[in-house]
Amino acid sequence: MEGNSSIDYRKFFVQPTFKNEVIDISKFLYNGKCQDIFRYKPNNKRDLVFWAMYFKSQDMWIKQRETIVKTMSILKSGIPNVKKVLVLYGEAPNGFVELMKSFSVEVIRRKKELKYNQVCNAAVYRFFELLEYLNQHGGEFDRVAITDFRDVMWFADGFATIKPDELVLTNECSGKGNGTIQCIDYTQKLNYKWFANTFGKGLANKLRKERKRIVNVGIVIGNVQKVKRYCEIFKQHCPKDKIEKWGTDQALNNYLYYTHRLDELNVTIETISQRIGFDVMDGCILDKRNKVLIERNSLCSPVLRHKVSGIFKI
Repeated sequence: MEGNSSIDYRKFFVQPTFKNEVIDISKFLYNGKCQDIFRYKPNNKRDLVFWAMYFKSQDMWIKQRETIVKTMSILKSGIPNVKKVLVLYGEAPNGFVELMKSFSVEVIRRKKELKYNQVCNAAVYRFFELLEYLNQHGGEFDRVAITDFRDVMWFADGFATIKPDELVLTNECSGKGNGTIQCIDYTQKLNYKWFANTFGKGLANKLRKERKRIVNVGIVIGNVQKVKRYCEIFKQHCPKDKIEKWGTDQALNNYLYYTHRLDELNVTIETISQRIGFDVMDGCILDKRNKVLIERNSLCSPVLRHKVSGIFKI
């Protein structure tokens, strides 16, 4: 139920229907106790999913096309009623815009003069773009998700799991069964490097010494006003000389969180759960016979996932 409403939105849950040779979401475990998380309004036209992309080459698009089609098809099945916007920087690869239109994605072109193999860190610019978009259209939405483009899977209605006033970020954790989790922290060399290069070794060393968990930037989802405010804070503190450096978005996200600049937003940090997770350590079981993914701790099927890895490839 949502807020003080007497409506039980769980009864409005619609089972997605996507299937391929590996998974069949029509059989995913979203009934009984596994339906309890769908407590809020189902996805609708007042929900926004926002992305940004820059293709360095036509070959990059060709290599990614199959994955993008799969991701968009899963999204169309899981959250069919949302508004979808993608900001595209530079050249448009052959067939890309047409493909996006076939999935009802509005494409906004930026920096058309950019050619292939130039520098354009869309991972940072996306937050600037979303802020501008919400300044113009924020009144049209209640909930917003800004995510990575190719590898965020909306298996089911992630919006229906978000409280009306919530803002959710994720750690990089995987369920290992029996309620245990495994998480990536700042002893990991790559994230340490990104942070040290962006904000210096002093704070990076502190995060590493205290084994602070990584706060992933690939899914930011929640109340429209909180997402907008997140983007304002992100832009305010983004080092201008680091914008084009890969990893700046992730480093900045962690800087904002661990220096308490996001405290005003009362952020929910999701480690790993049925509803949301960044899963790179085999946190799901694949029932190959039934083509069903099962999250190891909840024993329900996952709803919204950034990365799905392990022994199988969806």
